[in-house]
Amino acid sequence: MVNHFKRSIYIMWKMILKNIWRLSGGRRERAMGLALNLHPDTVWPGRRGLKYPSEDCRNKIVAYSDLVQANAVCNAISILPQKPIVIDVGAHHGEYAVLMGGILKKRGGGVLIAIEPDTVNSKILKSNVARNTLQDVVQVIECAVSDFDGVTNFVSKGSESYLISKGRTKETAYCEVKVKTLRNILANFQLNRVNLLLIDVEGAELPVLNGFPWEAMQPDIIFCELHPYNWPMFGYCGRDVSKFLQEHGYRCFDMYFREYINFEDSSYVGPCLFIPERLIQRPRN
Repeated sequence: MVNHFKRSIYIMWKMILKNIWRLSGGRRERAMGLALNLHPDTVWPGRRGLKYPSEDCRNKIVAYSDLVQANAVCNAISILPQKPIVIDVGAHHGEYAVLMGGILKKRGGGVLIAIEPDTVNSKILKSNVARNTLQDVVQVIECAVSDFDGVTNFVSKGSESYLISKGRTKETAYCEVKVKTLRNILANFQLNRVNLLLIDVEGAELPVLNGFPWEAMQPDIIFCELHPYNWPMFGYCGRDVSKFLQEHGYRCFDMYFREYINFEDSSYVGPCLFIPERLIQRPRN
């Protein structure tokens, strides 16, 4: 009844708008940096609450990419084999972990390891897991992930927290955190496969990937947020990422469906999908 009423109000509002547009010479929309004049009856793709960006298509890259990745990740979880193994590195408050964990639970189970080094974030993450009764599916580990085991310095900045090398002390507010490799973490849980690997580590992408046990397994799907502007802070560059992808047989596509072979620009790339070469039929250009 309520939905029917809302629908009726919406239809009436659209009729009023169309009459206004006709009287004013057309429907005016701003999208992708363009000022457009449209016929009043035009069905415009922008939905309520999901509008085209008013400036260029990358103006809202963070919000857009995160929305696309969230949908893609949840879709991937829903089509993976039964009881899949999922690793979420840089889980923050569990925004993805509770979604993926909920889908896994609904499908009959699986294992999701959510890894977060920030103590405050980890506390919220654990609370969100408990609030949704996902403890049987989601395991929370409070540590950083890199290509070595030990301790390192860490700067806590909410969703943009990051690791720093032991020699860097310019940052005034930092603490020491435990560091583990994915090789070590997977061995501790006695896991011999990973179906989906999700990484958001503010520039430490390559050290995280280098610490994976490639000699024993290969993730079916990797979602990895790329922050080229932070790579020098961790001692690597775009050539190193290109070399890694080539050596491990992955191709990299961002949320705009652009493929990255060379990383010559230090600008933010955002969430990317790493697809194994063996799953792509067409040859490289």
